[in-house]
Amino acid sequence: MKSLPHLKSVYTQLIAAAILAAGVGQSYAAVTIPNTFSAGTPAVATQVNDNFTAVKNAIDPLQIANYTEIVGLCNDGSTNVTSTFTKLGNGIHSFIKSSPDTKIEIHVNSTFSAGTFAGGASGIQFQIEVDGVPASPVGAGGVGVIFTSGAAQYLSLYAVFQGLSAGAHTVELWARSNAGTSAGVYVDSGCWGGTIIVKEVR
Repeated sequence: MKSLPHLKSVYTQLIAAAILAAGVGQSYAAVTIPNTFSAGTPAVATQVNDNFTAVKNAIDPLQIANYTEIVGLCNDGSTNVTSTFTKLGNGIHSFIKSSPDTKIEIHVNSTFSAGTFAGGASGIQFQIEVDGVPASPVGAGGVGVIFTSGAAQYLSLYAVFQGLSAGAHTVELWARSNAGTSAGVYVDSGCWGGTIIVKEVR
């Protein structure tokens, strides 16, 4: 049986390559290779397999790169909102989270219509939520504002959600006025190609 004096070095190089492939700046735990081989010593198959299993277990968690792009936000009707956050009628947009210990980054790029202000309203705030819950702490991410009644503006919203379980979740867009009401609030007015991008990361 052929000896493999540099096998541990090979494992280390494999891990380093996987980390680079997963993304620069990715954090990872130290990996223990269970078996060490010396020059002139036969490599036992079970020990070699154990070493490769250790490498695989270190690499697999770094491979998560789920990416969901949701298009077609328009043609879902307008919503009348008050000073309490209200879910906008722009459809149900779902994604699947593969692991319980990852983060979800959400980007929303679209035109938003502020609606018609009344009752003392002087602005409207838009917010990304997942399953009806905003990013924590509230207001820390995924928020955009329009201050002009009847205006339609392009907004780019971004939020990070932590602690979500693995499985199916829903991205929602919510809005509220600072006071009074706003009638006819809309996402992707004119159907200019609003997009929601969901990315699962470590």
